[in-house]
Amino acid sequence: MYIFYDLETTDIDRDFGQILQVGLVVTDDDLNIVEEKSLRCRLQPAVVPSPQALLVTGITPEQLTDEDDTIFTMMQEIDQLLRSYDWPITTSGYNSMDFDERGLRSALHQTLMDPSLTFQKQDDDTPRNQRIDVMRLVQACIVHAPDALTLEQKTRHKTPQPAISLGVVARQNGVEFSEEEAHEAVADVKATIAVAKKIRDEAPVLWQQMLNMVTEEGVKEFLDENEIVSYATGYAGNMKHYMVAPVAVNDAYERQEILFDLTQDPADYMDKPMSELAALLNKDTGKKAKNNPFYKVLMQKQPIFMSLEDTAKELLPADIDEETLKTRAAQIRDNLEFQAKIAQAAALAEEEIPVPDAIEKQLYIDLPAEVETRLSVWRDEFQAGDWETRADLMRGFAARFADDLKDNPTLARFPEFAKRIIFENAPQDTLTAQEQKAFKASIHHKMTDPDAPEKMMTIARAHEMLDKMREELAAGTCKYVQAGEEHKLDELAEFYNRLEQKFAPAPAQAPKPPKPAAPK
Repeated sequence: MYIFYDLETTDIDRDFGQILQVGLVVTDDDLNIVEEKSLRCRLQPAVVPSPQALLVTGITPEQLTDEDDTIFTMMQEIDQLLRSYDWPITTSGYNSMDFDERGLRSALHQTLMDPSLTFQKQDDDTPRNQRIDVMRLVQACIVHAPDALTLEQKTRHKTPQPAISLGVVARQNGVEFSEEEAHEAVADVKATIAVAKKIRDEAPVLWQQMLNMVTEEGVKEFLDENEIVSYATGYAGNMKHYMVAPVAVNDAYERQEILFDLTQDPADYMDKPMSELAALLNKDTGKKAKNNPFYKVLMQKQPIFMSLEDTAKELLPADIDEETLKTRAAQIRDNLEFQAKIAQAAALAEEEIPVPDAIEKQLYIDLPAEVETRLSVWRDEFQAGDWETRADLMRGFAARFADDLKDNPTLARFPEFAKRIIFENAPQDTLTAQEQKAFKASIHHKMTDPDAPEKMMTIARAHEMLDKMREELAAGTCKYVQAGEEHKLDELAEFYNRLEQKFAPAPAQAPKPPKPAAPK
């Protein structure tokens, strides 16, 4: 069973933005649709949507407030829905691993649910859920099955590449997908399924190989069985291809496979000092350095690997014969000391990631297992409780986790998320007048803060973007509105003004004039 999904959001930033719509389509193993669902919610009080997102999706300011569900109630429904199916489940989308997946996890985090929902096990006897990104399948076709899809439309870059946005790929391959349907979540999902079927039918070997890559276990098994691997990577339709050999696994940062580019001689690197190898493996310099033979690949993100046998001969290096590739791969395979050295260098290369100040960005901060267990209990109590109970849990968090907060101050984000949920859903019943007033003030500050994090949308930044669009519209270069649509920009400007005023503090009242003195 597959669950294909798509999100429509207020911003391209997955943590500061908010999900407004989720489209879910369930299929059987043969990709036949058996159920579909569209869920929407209204705008959160503290979220400022970006003008670009509203113009691209066609969501109007009125639609931002006319939904009954909040993000909290919508995410509860998604949580219950996903848990209602027989696990393991396979989730899929288009560009889902780099966007939708992170957006879903961030929303679960901020609504006090389990962020690992779609990636976990039901119990110890159930395999982990799996994920497939159909855009990765399209990218794999560019390299390994160029005849499977029609990809004639190119980007406008200096060096044109295949355009692989969902609408462009779908329409070129016989999928009915109008501009009006684009950015409607369920329509996007159905187009994604149609593209997946096309790849499955036209490139069955590639389809099966990419299905094998949906779990760490599948990737590891493939690399254990293949000394030489074809590795394709790139951004959008700009794909590069390399013949590599697996060297080591780095567990210091998620779970990475370290690969060696076999167009270079591994003997040149086997005696290099640890510091030099660590510099090559540093995540900031990494493969950007000239002639760097190392590539780091996240094993959980469906890498595009193919065996030497299934790789077209024209993809092999023109100036290095196959025998040389095999000799170099064998050098790496037989040198256990070099493998261990690379694993150690990769761990050394990982810099400590600074703790983000914005609580929305603190999703991936590791907590001690014992603290995580007790936090999970607190979250479950919050989900199961009524609004009074939730308010008590919010107010009692500091005392309940007093010792933990000393060692892990980022835990303070959880009662803050709880306050946001309560304020949006049941403020009159659970928050005092003083608490409501203070929270409204904090919302206004967040919306108007001139020192807000760079990627957080504020009222001022939204107006700046609208002003820039007006300039581009006059120059005929605006991507978001056309001549004659100036009213759309004016309507959004009015919307942002109203949004700012909604939580603005009441103007100070003038002092009452003194009473006239009584006559003597």
